[in-house]
Amino acid sequence: MELLITGATVLTCDPSQPDVFEGELLVVDGRIAEIGAGASGGAGIDAPGATIVDATGRIVFPGLIDAHQHVWEAFAPIMHPDTGMGPYFAEWIPKHAPAVTPDGLFETTSTALRRAIASGTTLTFDWCHATNTLQHAEAALAAAAESGSRYVFGYGPPVALGYYGSDRPHPAELETFAVRLASRGGSLIRGAAALRGPDLSPPEVWRGDIERARAAGLPMSMHVSTRRNGPGSITALHEAGLLGADMQFVHATDASDAELRLAAEADARFVVPAIAELITGAGDPPLRRMAAQGIPYALGVDTALASPPDMFSQMRAAALLVREAPWNDGAPPPGSAYRSILAAATLEAARAAWIDDVTGSLAPGKSADLVVLRPLSAPSTVEEAYAQLVWSGDASRIESVLVEGREMLPNARP
Repeated sequence: MELLITGATVLTCDPSQPDVFEGELLVVDGRIAEIGAGASGGAGIDAPGATIVDATGRIVFPGLIDAHQHVWEAFAPIMHPDTGMGPYFAEWIPKHAPAVTPDGLFETTSTALRRAIASGTTLTFDWCHATNTLQHAEAALAAAAESGSRYVFGYGPPVALGYYGSDRPHPAELETFAVRLASRGGSLIRGAAALRGPDLSPPEVWRGDIERARAAGLPMSMHVSTRRNGPGSITALHEAGLLGADMQFVHATDASDAELRLAAEADARFVVPAIAELITGAGDPPLRRMAAQGIPYALGVDTALASPPDMFSQMRAAALLVREAPWNDGAPPPGSAYRSILAAATLEAARAAWIDDVTGSLAPGKSADLVVLRPLSAPSTVEEAYAQLVWSGDASRIESVLVEGREMLPNARP
């Protein structure tokens, strides 16, 4: 199947592929085959058999990526805005987590992923601590497969069963999960180990958990250095010789600048769900400190209990936080350019999910995971397109969402 999108401003988010104003993009068999300037700016792409989509005045950009969300919590209405992390762990979790069934997790995951696709998110990293049984994990995978979305399932410690802060190792089902996931085949679903790490388990446990994850071939994600726990987790991992590129760190609000550099030098990934951090009192999002040091980061929702479940909201929050830093002779702060903010929800988020070789940007050979959006007005420049996308993009303006070249939007709309 060939699809030729014409007339759009194409924001590639790829350092090897220039953005194109009024360009064309050719999709062949689910992959991007070519990006060009279009007939008005050159010869145009020759694709006589392709289905033509006229996207004049539209913005085409990579599918957004939510690099961290506890998807099982999407079934519930938002918590009271003054409910912080203490009541969340002491009251909300004990009430709801034990009641989650595999069928319930299937329905919640299915609904959350359809909602994500409808808002332009083509990949969700699900840090799941509702893994009350292996069947719960399998139910989430089944829901993801049915949705057609890209999905990374982080097999976490079941929060309902008293794992947090305990000396119990990660559930024994982790290895079984890794084997079963590998046997599923397909290109859209991947797995990871969602570990407690130094913040939420003793040294003998987190060392053993990391060794098990690596032996199973699973990358790792862990919450580190929120205001409840303070700094030191990244330092502990470094001193144990365990820091690596297969680690993803979420929050790091109270990690020191030196710890941020240690992790970046080890090629570890960072995810900053800024809205949820501010709403729940988890700490000051470290976006400005990361931007000042040139440390890349991804964005995420974290929980629909305390954050809008769409990536446009996350981008706007990140842009405001980074722009709060001092300006230099009228120039905006480092890392606050609109293209940098979009990268945090696309290419950097794909890198944080260890899938940037497949998705996260628009370039020949990559999967055709992309969004077509109708802006407030047709952009007059590429830079204006970035600004419109970050500041005024929302689900109501999305006209098309593709995953591996397949149109997803009609089935995702409520």
